Amino acid sequence: MKIVKIVFISVMALMISLPIIAGVLGFGNEQALSENRVLAEAPEFSFDTIEEYPSKFEAYYNDNFPMRGYCVTAYNSMCYYLFKQGYNENLVIGDDNWIFYRPVYYETTYKRNDLLTDEELESIANYLLYYRDYCKKQGIEFYFVCPPDKSEVYPEKYPENIKQNGDISLLDQLEQYLMNNTDIKVINVKKALIDGKDTNQLYYSNGTHWNYYGSYIAYKEIMERIAVDFPEIEILSESDLAVVDDERYRGGFFNRIGWGDVDALQPHKPIIINPLYTEVSGNIPASYGNAYRPELINTNNPEAAQYKMFVCRDSFSTWLSPYISSSVKEATYVWKIELDAAAIEAEKPDIFLYEVLERYIPNLLTISTTYKPPISISNVLNSENMKLCLDVAEKTDDGITVKGWSYIINTDTRNQGKYVRFNFADGTSSDYKAQSYYSNIGDYFKNSRYDYARFVLTVKPEMITSDIVSMQFIIEDNGQYYISTTIPFPEQGE
Repeated sequence: MKIVKIVFISVMALMISLPIIAGVLGFGNEQALSENRVLAEAPEFSFDTIEEYPSKFEAYYNDNFPMRGYCVTAYNSMCYYLFKQGYNENLVIGDDNWIFYRPVYYETTYKRNDLLTDEELESIANYLLYYRDYCKKQGIEFYFVCPPDKSEVYPEKYPENIKQNGDISLLDQLEQYLMNNTDIKVINVKKALIDGKDTNQLYYSNGTHWNYYGSYIAYKEIMERIAVDFPEIEILSESDLAVVDDERYRGGFFNRIGWGDVDALQPHKPIIINPLYTEVSGNIPASYGNAYRPELINTNNPEAAQYKMFVCRDSFSTWLSPYISSSVKEATYVWKIELDAAAIEAEKPDIFLYEVLERYIPNLLTISTTYKPPISISNVLNSENMKLCLDVAEKTDDGITVKGWSYIINTDTRNQGKYVRFNFADGTSSDYKAQSYYSNIGDYFKNSRYDYARFVLTVKPEMITSDIVSMQFIIEDNGQYYISTTIPFPEQGE
């Protein structure tokens, strides 16, 4: 027993001291990791920043100590193969060692615990309708497609201990609402993917994306719907493709656990036998607004139907683009989730495809709040009991922003509606619904009923048709509307 303890202590001491020994002897950094992040750099010592130096040096050493690559790889291998756990807290290992993305909000979505309210669905619909109508005025056909998350196509691979509540997903809910309440051309690809998964693997087992076979199925659904309006479009058939038996997919989730240099064998990569398009990458013009990545991808195919297609997309269109570019003369791809009128007007496409991944639907909701159509509230009452504090009221190139807090004395703010009325120079006025949110104002007033007194309103500039001269604030409480006195809207720059 004593010998076992000595051996154990010796092994542990060697493991602890090995990185130090490697650092002194100058080896152990040969195995670099691809981690989808920038490692901390060595800080420069200065007495001016001496308080920050210890934490910065600790971060540097944690990212760069000798033999780190070997240690991380060994630890991750043990977690992955033995315990079915991901080193990264945002990953979870399912059946057959499939890796799934699992940040808190994503798992909540998978569990069906964050379905949207009717008001939230209407907000997203209004945003899409705004750009659909804009495209329509330009003679552009607008289409919306939402690729399903991998866990929605392969729930049987997801860990059994994480259960779903109900059959309706966030994607199902949004698509059903849009199809039942709008005339937006929604393209559903989820059913075709579920139907096709028994024939071929459609998503990477070690990544979040669909593979080229999955994207081909989605491409057919997308183009078959578009071809209803543009019958000259030719859609690639399986005879136009050659299926590679194996695809080596480097990276994916392996990047997140330090295995970015590991090739994962994935089956069935269909490639286009005779691609006729050419691809050119450039930079996105500043007028297009912010984008996730700055490159603008253009393709040209002289043999395809004489149409130009503009795709506002996320990473899933990386796998779609070879197929789409084979079916239209020109295609432009911008990695950008928020639509922008300047980009559409500059490109002047015949076809506009808005592709948004299922897990980005909450982002759509956030964006949509700035595209609120104006409403008209009547039968408002003046209230001496209304309290108001205005923090921000400004007009910028990005839109109109108003922030502050308001409440009616001795009422519960949790379920109250907040509105801002803009009075315009042309004598008209419009009301816009603001977002209420929790803050600690209740602590200040020693009354928790005021915790939701905070509000914020952001309206895109194109939603405002005249100069704002003044504002009023409206609170809806139990079906009755109360209005504040008039407040001048500050001149820009004040």
